[in-house]
Amino acid sequence: MHFFSLFKWLAGKKRLALLATCCTLPLALPSCTQNQAAHPIRIQGVVEHLPDGKIYLTDAYEWKRVVDSAIVTNGHFTFELAADTAFIPFLASIHYPDSTQKDWHYVRRLVYLNTPEAKGEAVSGTDAFFLGPEGAQITGQLPALLTLAAGPDNALFQQLRNKDFGYITTRDPTHRPGRLRYFKRLIQQHPASYFLLKGIVQDKESYSKEELADLFALFEPPLQASRVGRDLRFYATTRKETSAPYHDLALADTNQVRHSILDAKAKLNLFVFWASWCGPCRREIPALKQLYRAFHGKGLHMTSISIDENQARWRTALREEQMSWPQVIMAQDQRLQVEQQVSLRAIPVLILTDSSGNELTKITGYGEMAALQQTIRAGLH
Repeated sequence: MHFFSLFKWLAGKKRLALLATCCTLPLALPSCTQNQAAHPIRIQGVVEHLPDGKIYLTDAYEWKRVVDSAIVTNGHFTFELAADTAFIPFLASIHYPDSTQKDWHYVRRLVYLNTPEAKGEAVSGTDAFFLGPEGAQITGQLPALLTLAAGPDNALFQQLRNKDFGYITTRDPTHRPGRLRYFKRLIQQHPASYFLLKGIVQDKESYSKEELADLFALFEPPLQASRVGRDLRFYATTRKETSAPYHDLALADTNQVRHSILDAKAKLNLFVFWASWCGPCRREIPALKQLYRAFHGKGLHMTSISIDENQARWRTALREEQMSWPQVIMAQDQRLQVEQQVSLRAIPVLILTDSSGNELTKITGYGEMAALQQTIRAGLH
């Protein structure tokens, strides 16, 4: 019996291959949508040998983001998202404390039997499920794989887990038309699927505007009108084309004074996207300080742009790190615009531009400072 870990699945995808050198940004958690759930969304479990105590419902892409918690008593537990809670289906995991799991931050995940799409495939499991308004029923006993009954989106998740639905980045160009036809056919068969919609969103940068429009039009109107659908439509109509310069942005400093991040008088502009909670971002700061000392005053304008949602933590990090170049932070109402212009899917991200905002190089993850220095030297001479 082979256990199929979601995290191995994610790490195996090339679009998430930078996990060791950057912090990937999760897909949206449950959020506002025009249609509210008519009934409470319940996840009910009866799992023998599950320890009594707290258990946690989280986002599978970022398990530290807790959506809800419940109490386990004699193997019974129930998660209930309130009936008046606006809800968007998402990929979920369930965790509980385990002092023996040091490598996994002392938590253990429930793992569910997967029904393979291909006949004859070895029985396997996954530690995630796609939670829809139908909720879920979990039964079984540990340490065996559990049985999970959920909605149609979870069935699609299980069937397509090895198919990379929506992922088209590294495919042979000769296979691209066939992949697009395959995606269209699946969406036509399941036009109400949030799982399929989010699959397209996950790799949206790899599609042309025309391709996105064709795929988007196949989904039912409620999905098009949801926050996920609206964000995708906004992205398709406003994204920066590859050859277009970056737009200047006015972002706030620690005193809430907004500053332009693009200095037209500088020969080069370096934008550093980071967050206080991102380990690779913090480890990169000493190298950034060396870079600033070497090129500040020679024509390089450098700005660090935080994506922190918690400004107090950002301010604490600034006091700890003592970075002497301009420090600004994105407001919540600017986040979508910035993330889509920059195609921000992981941090740290370093973008070097000329005085007009034309991109010279873009680096995701840390560890390529030597190559960046060479590009800066060439641009300053």
